Amino acid sequence: MASGRSTRNNVLAGLFVLITLALGVFIVILVSNLWGRLGAKSEYVVSFSLVDGAEGLDKGSIVKVGGKQVGHVTETRFVYDESTHEPIGIDVGIAVDTKVRLFEDADVQLQRPLLGTASTINISPLPAFRPDGVVPAGPPRLLEVGGRLYGRLGAPGFLSPGDYAKIQEIINRINAVVTE
Repeated sequence: MASGRSTRNNVLAGLFVLITLALGVFIVILVSNLWGRLGAKSEYVVSFSLVDGAEGLDKGSIVKVGGKQVGHVTETRFVYDESTHEPIGIDVGIAVDTKVRLFEDADVQLQRPLLGTASTINISPLPAFRPDGVVPAGPPRLLEVGGRLYGRLGAPGFLSPGDYAKIQEIINRINAVVTE
């Protein structure tokens, strides 16, 4: 009789250990957002100038569309001038959920945190930003998978994007007055 009780206790203890391990693995998957990383992704490239840089972006950094996480950074690399072999920009590879459609004139901002070093990329469909200053006319065109977007430095964590735009406008007016 004692051996039957001992066997039953061993089975219950083993079952408890297995359930605890399964629960632990589930929590790790949930916390690390592994399901989000394993889903179907589309690859794109975001180009940043050396002036803006890509500070705080590393492999695995968060990519958001409209403030909601939809992907992650896959790589960061310098872009070199072919003649001088000097760095002229930074390309950031991103993987975004295939359900999310990106447009050629999307506004891509590097958002640095108020504290810490983990920057994120936030993509919003409008207003359009292009380094050449040309805003395409007509309806927005869908960006092909593997396509290139142009990024810029976003508003600091303590300013709203609207306030940041107003401050930039004031600085631009002051620069124009000083130049004249």
